[in-house]
Amino acid sequence: MRVLIGASAVIAAVFTQCGIDLGQREEPEAPPALTLGAELLQWSEVPMGQPTTRSLTLQNDGAAPLELDLSLEDHPAFALVDAPTVLAPGEAGEVQVQFTTDRYTAQAAVLFIASNDPERPALEVPVLGQASGDQDGDGQDAWQVQGLDCDDADPLVYDNAPEWCNGQDDDCDGRTDEDGAADADAWYRDRDGDGYGDPSDQRLSCSQPEGYVADGADCDDGDPLTSPAAEERCDLRDDDCDGGIDEDATDAPTWYADADGDGYGDPAVASVSCERPAGAVLNSGDCDDTDGAVQALCGG
Repeated sequence: MRVLIGASAVIAAVFTQCGIDLGQREEPEAPPALTLGAELLQWSEVPMGQPTTRSLTLQNDGAAPLELDLSLEDHPAFALVDAPTVLAPGEAGEVQVQFTTDRYTAQAAVLFIASNDPERPALEVPVLGQASGDQDGDGQDAWQVQGLDCDDADPLVYDNAPEWCNGQDDDCDGRTDEDGAADADAWYRDRDGDGYGDPSDQRLSCSQPEGYVADGADCDDGDPLTSPAAEERCDLRDDDCDGGIDEDATDAPTWYADADGDGYGDPAVASVSCERPAGAVLNSGDCDDTDGAVQALCGG
């Protein structure tokens, strides 16, 4: 036993001379520890052509500095904008990725994260992007994504939208400027060809239909001599469509008052009308309409 104790003392002395302390052991340094704020980066309902940035938080929960090397899979829709390279213990940093697309279809890539975390030396984070199916904000998705909007760049064009006279298919029914458009003009059937149409036969159209006119004031569309532009005649009809009959007729005769009843009228008392006024005659040869004996041209 004494020999062994002595040998142990000799060995201890030798280690002491070599600078080795047998009484203390060095603890290994605590490593860094990488924590992700999310397991993927995702975009949805993104406007086309407008760059949009998302951030991913990286946290060093270890006791040593975390060294990082990030890269993004080559893809035209995604770009790595910014990323930390070293995070101190307890420090957090943001990885920024930008998404820009001109397509409705979903886009996908991978964000690669390499670090000196012994537990997670290499990570892959999915990166997913999707454009909005309703780019113009009219409440309907585009036909490219099985929606009903036939022009997703115009908020005034969608299924069952008001149709306008503008040379395009506003209501997505496959037709352009069809009858009944919101700002269509009213046209009226002109059967007699006098330039005035029947007010009861109307058609709303962006362009003038054949056989229709813009003025619907014809009161008899079966007679080309009857219209607001016609002359009133003595025919017991409303020729000029003003609601009156035979008034101010162009062919109305002049009547002269025959106060003495001799069959000759007073030329100074005349009226024009289709119907004979009471006590009037067509002859204006009476030079004294107060004396029935004075007649026959007053000078014969």
